[in-house]
Amino acid sequence: MALTTYTIGKIAQMICGKHGISDKFKWDNFIYRTYPEIQDFFCGNCKLKLPGEYPGSREAYTNEVLKEINGDNTENFLSKEIMIVVNELLLIIKLEKSECFLGAIEDVNQVMSHSNLKVEYDGNKIRFIQTQDNQTLHYEIGDNISEEDLFKKQFPAGLPFGINKPHVKIFSDHGLQKIEYVMDNGMMILNSKVKVYPNFSFKNLQELCKVNSSTDENLRKSLYCMNQTSREKDFFMAYEKRFGMKKNSDVPLLIPQAWIQWHSQNKKDLRAINSKHTDDLYRVDFIAFWEYKRFAILIDDISHYGIKNSNQVFIANEEQYSKRLKEDRKLRKDKWEVFRVSNWEIKNGLLDEILDDLREFIGF
Repeated sequence: MALTTYTIGKIAQMICGKHGISDKFKWDNFIYRTYPEIQDFFCGNCKLKLPGEYPGSREAYTNEVLKEINGDNTENFLSKEIMIVVNELLLIIKLEKSECFLGAIEDVNQVMSHSNLKVEYDGNKIRFIQTQDNQTLHYEIGDNISEEDLFKKQFPAGLPFGINKPHVKIFSDHGLQKIEYVMDNGMMILNSKVKVYPNFSFKNLQELCKVNSSTDENLRKSLYCMNQTSREKDFFMAYEKRFGMKKNSDVPLLIPQAWIQWHSQNKKDLRAINSKHTDDLYRVDFIAFWEYKRFAILIDDISHYGIKNSNQVFIANEEQYSKRLKEDRKLRKDKWEVFRVSNWEIKNGLLDEILDDLREFIGF
């Protein structure tokens, strides 16, 4: 099957994107692209070989490319190239303009309905659906942004982890200014040299650190020592023992003390009343990468929700509690899945219940 001329024309406009109030396109949920950016979208993002150079406007050029890859009605379903283009068009919105993602899906479905098609998103994949003769035909295509490119887009300088704050250096490379982390003792860094997505296990870390089965115990001990508090260490060891994290590649690795943000100021200055970053979490207790999602796991002591009174005894405090809620909102806004635990739960023998909840939450 093939998309109708109407659908092709509207998808072409979405790829071009709306540009200011004078633009004739109504697609506010999509990103404006110049002519070279449209070429890059087809060649770079969609990995397509363009059928040739087409003169005229952005819209005319995009229309011609889509017509060339549209296929014909002798096929049982859409051409793979068309599905890649629509899939990539939507997933770029999800990454770069996430607040418009659901609206973009509605827009695409509005124009795909003219071809008796629709798309659905299940949290990981775009699924193409056609209803015909009381039968539903569907096809799904994975995230066409490669795992390496997705991680590099999220963490262009890599993601350091460990208790000590990493240093940053800025340097020149072939005339371009670049930034990278400088590691200290007791620190590691995830980067695009290792496969982080879709899933990151202890085996992946072994590959990054170039260790084997005879030396991986030292690696596990290094991870254990990166935990800052005794409760974090208890949590880490219980997780490892319960799920066989070191041996089982189907279990996400808990990465301790991950620097998800970096600031040049010290913690005292960051938390100053007049600072713009008083609510920023620049390091979290644990992170995990699983099924193309990233998880932040936090373990709170009593100071996270209480303050000391005149007798140096902690009492519940709404302001402290509100700070934690604000942290969670910011993490979720930054596309983290948040799982928060208290020291009290760990201390009072609730680890088994917590680990069951965590396993269900991550989905492994």
